Amino acid sequence: GTLRAQLTIDKLFALEASDGAWFSPANDVYFMVSGIESGVDFGPVRVHPAGRDTWELDTGASANNISLWQHDLKPGESVNLFVSMFDQDDSFSPVIFV
Repeated sequence: GTLRAQLTIDKLFALEASDGAWFSPANDVYFMVSGIESGVDFGPVRVHPAGRDTWELDTGASANNISLWQHDLKPGESVNLFVSMFDQDDSFSPVIFV
């Protein structure tokens, strides 16, 4: 049989706005996922919420159940994943993954 494998972030929490300004509306966060599945390279693939380019995380805001990758693996298959998180405006975003 096959195994349904998935990588999910349970909770992503923004500690503060990426630029530190009091008027800054949000950290505009997205992910890039790439890897090697059974010896074959894939990606990078941009991961963002449906209908939007980014998760908008104001200071103290959070996003839950972010699905980064899923695939069926057959017996003997393997996957190595590389995940990067970006702020749309290239600022540093202090966040916590839970």
